Amino acid sequence: MDKAAELKKLYQKIIHCDCCQKVIPSKVRRQVLENTLSSEIVLMAQAPAETGVRISGVHWNKENGTLTAGGSFLDKHLALIKYSVNLKNNEYVRPYTTNVLQCWTGRERKGKGERDRYPKDKELTFCSCWWKKELEIICPKVIVFLGAPAIECFAQVIGKEWKLAERLKHQGEIIIIDDMELKGFFLPHPTSSYKEKDVPNPRKKSQIYHDVFIQINKYLSS
Repeated sequence: MDKAAELKKLYQKIIHCDCCQKVIPSKVRRQVLENTLSSEIVLMAQAPAETGVRISGVHWNKENGTLTAGGSFLDKHLALIKYSVNLKNNEYVRPYTTNVLQCWTGRERKGKGERDRYPKDKELTFCSCWWKKELEIICPKVIVFLGAPAIECFAQVIGKEWKLAERLKHQGEIIIIDDMELKGFFLPHPTSSYKEKDVPNPRKKSQIYHDVFIQINKYLSS
């Protein structure tokens, strides 16, 4: 079975999964995009966006085919390595995107505002079989974690304790996932307002993205 057929079958299983009771499944099944099948990069976020892939079937894209706010920011920096999440860009390779949780968790109160609910331990455990299978199918060289929740949740599944600020200092380290060995890179989420603190020369989020994708490009070109 080729990659496209395997992913199509996998996505069908994911959208019909009912292991978790307090999550909100996607409205449509994810689309299999041919230009992700040769991607050497997998982007790992926390969960499907409320208004993105859940209703469009394509990560980083709205239902009308335009990029989400996070997708626009991400696309600008992916261009450094000739990758793109823009459906209209057929010249660049599209990075494969997945999440530590395949369903949306919904919103919860946090201080004076709201945020996506943090996944429960059982939810992360149930869902790990899905993204592990995706990685097995795609066989990437690089995994890029987007945002503190994705980094912390992934670490929890593999029995580690990671924090975003600390992980930014460990770019390009080897990450073992079952029988797979990948180079891991860490970034703030594209929609976050993250800025480094307590370092001699703190970088803005855009500079962090630029520096990391330059490192990724050097690794993939070596």
